[in-house]
Amino acid sequence: MSLLSYWQNWDRVKDHVNSLAGRFGFETRRELRFLGFKLSLENGKIYDEILNEEVEDDRKGEIYYVLYIHSQAIEDTGEIGEYASFTELFKAYGEYAAKHCPAFRNVCKEFEEGFGRNPEPLRKVAEILGCEIVDYGDLALKIYALP
Repeated sequence: MSLLSYWQNWDRVKDHVNSLAGRFGFETRRELRFLGFKLSLENGKIYDEILNEEVEDDRKGEIYYVLYIHSQAIEDTGEIGEYASFTELFKAYGEYAAKHCPAFRNVCKEFEEGFGRNPEPLRKVAEILGCEIVDYGDLALKIYALP
């Protein structure tokens, strides 16, 4: 059994993920909404509201894992009130993320190629994800990955 397939099992994580309803900014509902996803707390199905399709099983493990880890937090730390450029984020988390997410460098490269010279499409991303545009650099978004 691969590590990813371990986390794809809804029965393994459902109690922990269900504990997020009403905590850390999540509404008290039978579903969790975050970063363009809607997760049913009844059956673990995840709907991608941007692509308008259900998330396939091979992608659910990553999402379940993040929510499981988030559910383990004792208290909400809130925002730190500081902004960081994409370059600063890459420098701060690049080596750590590269160890745990082999695709991290490719994602960063694609992001820079897609938005580096023309950040205006980020405005569309802001609309889709419900992000706040903030006054920092050429164009900056405050993205809440989790509420």
